[in-house]
Amino acid sequence: MTKTIILFILTINISFAQSKILTDSILKPGIYLTINNISKNQPIDYQSLKTKRDSVKYGTLGNIKYLESYSPNISSKEAKKFDKIIGFCDGKNIYITSSPKNNPKRALFHKVEFIGHFLYYQGIELVNRQNLMWYVTNDNVVDLNKNELIKSLTYGKFEKIILSDSLLLNKFKKEKKQYLLYKEYLTEYFKK
Repeated sequence: MTKTIILFILTINISFAQSKILTDSILKPGIYLTINNISKNQPIDYQSLKTKRDSVKYGTLGNIKYLESYSPNISSKEAKKFDKIIGFCDGKNIYITSSPKNNPKRALFHKVEFIGHFLYYQGIELVNRQNLMWYVTNDNVVDLNKNELIKSLTYGKFEKIILSDSLLLNKFKKEKKQYLLYKEYLTEYFKK
């Protein structure tokens, strides 16, 4: 009986701990300074926030690709009022960066997709090693239940996410190019 009551209490706590942005029907436009701002659907208010779209070239010679990136259309002077900006919302979509900066014109923001209690996005980051610079892509998620940004998914990070579904995890372990399948498996994980 005691175990049943404890299980019931834990279930209630988990249900009510759910991120507000998952239950709100309207995304509030504005600037996000923290993952918690996103989770609570509480950005710094910008009713007339516009989104600028761009494409970033990445890859190697002979294998050049493009990935869309976005930025909020606010002045650099206005942006300097904030500490590092992690994302923004235009009222329709949420855009997040893996490299928060106080000047959003220097950060690459990417449109997120809601998958269960995660925000998934494929991001692009500038790598600078020994005066050589290039862009790389990576899969990233925001766990809204834990208010945590999980940058650059790896097998180990992803395994922790789907650990509770042993059948799906075993299927994932048998895949050849697992790094190309994070979004697909995350979607499958939440269909059950």
